[in-house]
Amino acid sequence: MRTGVLGCLLLTIGAWGYAQTVVQARLLLDDEAMAHCAVYVVDIERTGSDTRGALAAELPNGWRAVYPMDLATNTRKRLHLPVPSDNRARRFRNAELLWRGADGERVKVELPTPLQTRLPIVFVGNAISGWERLNGVKAPFASALARNHDGFSPPMHAYYLRPAALPDDWRGLLGLPVLVLVDGAEALNATQWQAVRQWLAAGGTLVVSAGSFGAAVNLLPLADLVPRLSLSDAPVRPAPTPLAPPSQPVRLMRPATLQGYRVLLGDARAPVMLHRRVGAGNLYLFLGDLGDPVWRAWDGLPTLMGWAVSSSGFLTERWVNTLAHARKHQSGVQVRRVWAGVWLLGGYFVAVWLLTAWLRRRRRLASVAVPLTGLTLLASVGAIALAPRTTGAPRATRYFCCAPDAPAVEAIQIRGAARAGTHTIRLPEGALVLPVGDGAPAEVWYATDASEVRLRASSWTEVQVVCLRLTREAPQVEARQLGNAVHLHNRSQGDLHAVQLRRRDGEQSESAALWTLPVLRAGQSVRVPMSETLLAEPNLHFVAEWQPDAPSGALWNGTPIEEVNQLFVWVR
Repeated sequence: MRTGVLGCLLLTIGAWGYAQTVVQARLLLDDEAMAHCAVYVVDIERTGSDTRGALAAELPNGWRAVYPMDLATNTRKRLHLPVPSDNRARRFRNAELLWRGADGERVKVELPTPLQTRLPIVFVGNAISGWERLNGVKAPFASALARNHDGFSPPMHAYYLRPAALPDDWRGLLGLPVLVLVDGAEALNATQWQAVRQWLAAGGTLVVSAGSFGAAVNLLPLADLVPRLSLSDAPVRPAPTPLAPPSQPVRLMRPATLQGYRVLLGDARAPVMLHRRVGAGNLYLFLGDLGDPVWRAWDGLPTLMGWAVSSSGFLTERWVNTLAHARKHQSGVQVRRVWAGVWLLGGYFVAVWLLTAWLRRRRRLASVAVPLTGLTLLASVGAIALAPRTTGAPRATRYFCCAPDAPAVEAIQIRGAARAGTHTIRLPEGALVLPVGDGAPAEVWYATDASEVRLRASSWTEVQVVCLRLTREAPQVEARQLGNAVHLHNRSQGDLHAVQLRRRDGEQSESAALWTLPVLRAGQSVRVPMSETLLAEPNLHFVAEWQPDAPSGALWNGTPIEEVNQLFVWVR
């Protein structure tokens, strides 16, 4: 009898152990690649019965991202999870990935932490080597992660991804500052091409080696972003001013037009590399074949890639820095309350001194207790009444970066003060939350309908939530450079207010206003004459305020949040 019971118990334990979920995680590149938001390849295998649970990525500072999901029997899933890098606490413990099943199952995996030692240049195609001469060459890179490198210039390093290994969601590309498409990239599927376009519009930097695809470059899903190209009749010896020419003649693709593009290398008759803005990102079109041994051995290749790196950045960090300029300042009422409290305390000490001196002259100092107690009570009540306090409601600032040939990027910044307790902030569908600052520990739930931020505050705490998403709700506004002027077309149904043409001198600097207009009506256009020097600026953009037809749907504890909407339109 005992043997049978023991056998049944062992069988039960064995069956339970067999039903466990297996979770494995690795970095998309390696642990030396720099990443503001590292991307992990997570493989989940369920070998038992159907179950429901949540996969949570937890940072040492208490920030958690939770992904609810259902796992069927004998299911294998591969996810690309973006996890913000937290290097401040890595010496104590790493980030962790935890699976919590509804059946009580717990699986914990430690996530490797990026060492932030080298800047990844990712080549997508059939190549597995060939651009090693880029390794170790330093290039200026606008990122706080580069502060440990001389002159904010980390060493570049070439990485290689086969088309099948490229994530099919734009969130899985967040850890890649620069993508280079070479021979073999045409094998990307439709979902991967869409992810590349969305990542580019959100702020990525894409280099397309047009010569690697030959005449087939006009058939790529990016064909609407590049001019129509044709093969040159014979190899030429280009003059890629200001760089030295390659050692041998090479073949170059010939663009049908240069409208909307800047010639970065070569001249208008024989361009070698073109550049244009696509939403918040940068598109570089190299008209040669980067896989050609002549171009691989070219001495100017590291400098060329350095140019692309200098204009790139981690798009999550870029948006956080952009929203950092919209700081919340204390209102005048709060400042006056602070000074009123200072004057009250100063008056209290003066009153105590006068009262003591008056009683001393009258030789009644022993009776000071009663008036001093009353004076102290009055001062305490006044100090409590005049104490600075946060009374403002939460406020959301929505930034839309628009382009006519790319989805609009919406960045939302929510700021407010949370009382002690638990708070819930509901975000629009598809929003990706980025941790900012050292506020209250937050937990982000990525449900199928909408994301939700849950935070716990032990006392009055200033809360800041930044999220990023792609949307089609932005107005149809287009800015183009035609001749010696910039044309702004408002093709939307609403008016644009406080329109400004601005120029940004650098990624970390404030933009300067060059031209203003109070209102641009729906359907109207405006022409802004500019000098040739300003027209050559790559960072010209329009900023305007507008009122959408419907709010974003963000809620703070079930209450709609007051919103301010701002529009960014880059000049093409």
